[in-house]
Amino acid sequence: MRLIFSLFVSLLYITQYGKPFKLHDFDKPTENLKTDSTVFPVEILEEKFIKSLVDRASYRLIKLGNGIEILLISEPNSNKASVSVDVGIGSLHDPDEYPGMAHFCEHLLFMGTKKYPRENDFDSYVLTHGGYYNAFTALIDTNYFFEIDADFLYEALDRFVQFFVDPLFAEDSVQRESHAVDSEHKKNLRSSAWIRYEIQKITFNKTHPMSRFSTGTLHTLNTGPRRQNKKITDEIRKFFEKHYVSHAMKAAVYGKESLDELQRISQKLFSQVPNKTVEVAPFTGNPLDGKLGTYFFYAPLSGGNQLHLEFPIPNQLSLYKSQPLSYLQYIMTFEGKNSSLRYLRIKDYASYIIYNWSSFLPGLYTSYLFCIFNLTFLAKYESTIRAFFECINYYKGIGPNKDVVEELITIQHMNFNYIPRGSIPDYLSSLTLTMQNKYISYEHLLSPYIIKEYNEKDIKKLFDALSPSNFRASLGHKPKDVNFTNTEPHYGIPYVELSFNDTFLEMLKDAKLPENVKLGFPKNIYVSKLPNITMEKFDHPPTQPVLFRKSELISLWYVYGSYYHAPRGTVTLLLRNIYSNIYIISYKISFIILYLQYISEADSYYSSMAGIDISIYSGYHGLIIELEGYTDKIVEIFDNILKIIRTASISYHDFYGLKQDLLYRYLSSSFVSPISLVRDESRRTLMEASRDPKELAYEVLNTEPEELSAFVYDFYTNLYLELLITGNIPPEDALHISYMVETTFESRYILSSEFINPRAITIKKDSKYYRKFNASDAKDLNSAIHYYCEVTDLAERKENSALVVLSHIMNEPVFSILRSKEQLGYAVRGSYVRSATVTGYQIILQSERQPHVLESRINAFFKSFLEHLNNLTNEEFSHHVNSVINSLKDIPESMAEEAGNIWTKIYYRIYNFDTHNKTVETYKSLKKEDVVDLFKKTLYYDSQTSRKKISQHVSSFVARDIFHLDDIPFNKLSDYLAKAETPVSEEKLREIYLISNNTETFIQELVHHILIDVKKNHASNQETQAEYTKTEYNKIHSYLVSEYQSQKKLLEEQTGKLIKNLTEFKARSVLSRALVSPLLVKLKSK
Repeated sequence: MRLIFSLFVSLLYITQYGKPFKLHDFDKPTENLKTDSTVFPVEILEEKFIKSLVDRASYRLIKLGNGIEILLISEPNSNKASVSVDVGIGSLHDPDEYPGMAHFCEHLLFMGTKKYPRENDFDSYVLTHGGYYNAFTALIDTNYFFEIDADFLYEALDRFVQFFVDPLFAEDSVQRESHAVDSEHKKNLRSSAWIRYEIQKITFNKTHPMSRFSTGTLHTLNTGPRRQNKKITDEIRKFFEKHYVSHAMKAAVYGKESLDELQRISQKLFSQVPNKTVEVAPFTGNPLDGKLGTYFFYAPLSGGNQLHLEFPIPNQLSLYKSQPLSYLQYIMTFEGKNSSLRYLRIKDYASYIIYNWSSFLPGLYTSYLFCIFNLTFLAKYESTIRAFFECINYYKGIGPNKDVVEELITIQHMNFNYIPRGSIPDYLSSLTLTMQNKYISYEHLLSPYIIKEYNEKDIKKLFDALSPSNFRASLGHKPKDVNFTNTEPHYGIPYVELSFNDTFLEMLKDAKLPENVKLGFPKNIYVSKLPNITMEKFDHPPTQPVLFRKSELISLWYVYGSYYHAPRGTVTLLLRNIYSNIYIISYKISFIILYLQYISEADSYYSSMAGIDISIYSGYHGLIIELEGYTDKIVEIFDNILKIIRTASISYHDFYGLKQDLLYRYLSSSFVSPISLVRDESRRTLMEASRDPKELAYEVLNTEPEELSAFVYDFYTNLYLELLITGNIPPEDALHISYMVETTFESRYILSSEFINPRAITIKKDSKYYRKFNASDAKDLNSAIHYYCEVTDLAERKENSALVVLSHIMNEPVFSILRSKEQLGYAVRGSYVRSATVTGYQIILQSERQPHVLESRINAFFKSFLEHLNNLTNEEFSHHVNSVINSLKDIPESMAEEAGNIWTKIYYRIYNFDTHNKTVETYKSLKKEDVVDLFKKTLYYDSQTSRKKISQHVSSFVARDIFHLDDIPFNKLSDYLAKAETPVSEEKLREIYLISNNTETFIQELVHHILIDVKKNHASNQETQAEYTKTEYNKIHSYLVSEYQSQKKLLEEQTGKLIKNLTEFKARSVLSRALVSPLLVKLKSK
């Protein structure tokens, strides 16, 4: 669940939302036809849509009498069902006095309804039946979606629809979930993207709702209203009743049922949503009124080299057929000769440009264009702005180019027709958002983002809006001659607003390119001519390749076909090399990868635009090159990459540029969030060989060009080549590619003894370890923990299967107990994990609470979960097992993912391609007792025989020496205050807690209560009163610090043995076996 800002939605991620656990006796996956609800009539709006050629689904758009429009999607072979509902309200609709109300409402709808009052009923049902769910709040939309095993659509949808019929808004849920919203806000406090977004908003016109804070905090949604004797529960109900109206809702329902059956189900259930007639007034005004010609500087967290230009432009929602922004983006961001980007790079102004746009205000016929420049030198921001207008003025002068638009039309239609839609929930979420656009005709609902026509007038209007009198700028930077005069109140970031001088703006109007610079238009040589589809069409994704060719240097694996019947294919090549897993020198491969990416940049750009994706990266076993795309171009592109490798020679100039880039990457990767740091450190701890980014940065710093050249030669002459080709690539082309690869490299044969897969550290039985780190950002409020228990080995098929099922059972309880009930933090995850051949269970948690507190709560969870596991009925257990089995049938979201599932077996040389039947048999043979016994032996906290635990603790520097507000021991504090002759009851302490935002404000409120209500001190002498307040504050603070340190010492003793030296720990540990398998596939001729 997330609040998303529409302007930079691509920069953010949506994370899963969890609730308190308690599994229930679920109804069978059949519906109860009896209902007292009114069933509204149905109007069929559209059945003929422009849809993709690889889309196997059928569609129908209907409208109910209560105004809800529903897109029905039937795909009979699907093993999943999914639903999305978009409500046309968002954070701009927040009441002035309750910032974050829309976001808060989104959280609370998941927490119980009148028909299903148990707080975790919906999420228990969805997660038990193989699904997941999420939601996000944007400026004018709140979007909800879920996915579930196909047989259970009706019951899940019935629960889901109740969100919009009669949510409970229970007092206890409202109180706890305000902490979740606050935790989400605090997670964003050290995010550069969120900081810039909030500074951007606060510098909008103050009369416009866009200028308001919108995430919500504990203060805005809980303690603040309490102080004013306002009941937030009543306010949230008012908000829901006013804004959650049926005519503002759009829905999409996807399932294996027929369209008629989906219509009957949707009509029956969505008719329960009341037909409200409340009208919400449209927004008026413009957020940039009075702000054009201005710019603002702000203090960035790090880097801060992005220059942003904002332009109000003509409304783009109505221009979905011509899409002039696609034209602008193409000609201003293409790479290569005579491009704007090349000009900016040659001038050392910017390394890349991004164009985003947003139309977020209903009733306001304006969109916003955001041009983002990654500056090479911060001091050149004005020169960069001038260069931008030089390019814009040039393209204005020569006018729109129809050939460019025609090329875009060809590319976009081709990609729409042959590239799969991806994740179904994401697809439905996107569709319901699109349905809110009143301009799009129904037939184009599935294809809103492809250009349909050339319109010169629309393009000219867009370019006319890109003028020096119609923009403002911003930069995360503090010039020497500028002082910050303001501070953003929620993020605490200093900033200053200034105005461009008239001389500078006038200069921009007449800005012209130098005489020797000529810009051009993109011409994409990689646009496919769409070859014939000659491959086999599979009803199920392929899993078994053939070993098509083998020599001393290369193995060619081949699949001539795909689930996706398209003129596309994949090529995956591994340059297997032993140097890549020798960590003292493996960083040198990063030089090679960066160089290959750099010199193939233009090819990568054009190929990506033409629907052909190129990836070059490294792994434990070497350098990997991946391509997915149209088969008449993929061979050409792959040949170009091989030519680049053959002729590559890293010059001194290139070397030092790559060195600086690599240094920056390694050093910046050390400055990460606490939750990322515990993940990274866990990998370093558990894997045999893994190095700290700072160590790698040191090695890079001391690398010289001659040393790298020698390494490159050694790397390319000590290889074994693994090649996988899938899709619509004919056998003769596959063989041609393999010979092309083989002749590129003159390499010695690598011995079989050098093919060794990675190994992991194993933990001794009945042992507990932990490691401690400080947060990389001294101002980050959050700490984090990675809690890991080793369970079994991959070779133990039954135990490993039991662990997978156990992880599925624990999925919802981990979220609901640790996140929703205990509110330990917003980011919480529990999951099955594998390190080499060792499998285990992990819980990852980011929180304002210190790690020793988090570890104690996780221990308590593992102790209490045994009762839940014992109480699980056989029917509930079967649901979990069947859900795991059903997940094995999941359809890959793309041809690349389809190939990736095969590639994993080739990469690790295990070749057990067809294990599906054996795996299913193992799952079916499991009994509940198998899972309970495994839990008791390996995860149960009181287990004294086989438990193997290791945790990573990252501690925040902020308030690390005193209790978090939620951990204050009221009973002990009350006893202390009584002995100090300032008695305060536990009940009163809890009342003070409810109006406090943190420990500091709690102590302040407590001292105020003691001063006024206990001591009855109404002295008029302010100096005396202030001195007494300070004395009492220090006493209570000192007591809580002392008590906290005592508790911390005790809990850390229970945490286990502290690992002070990781190298020594690894040296004393036993290594796991490595993945290994004999060659199971016989060579087959063509």
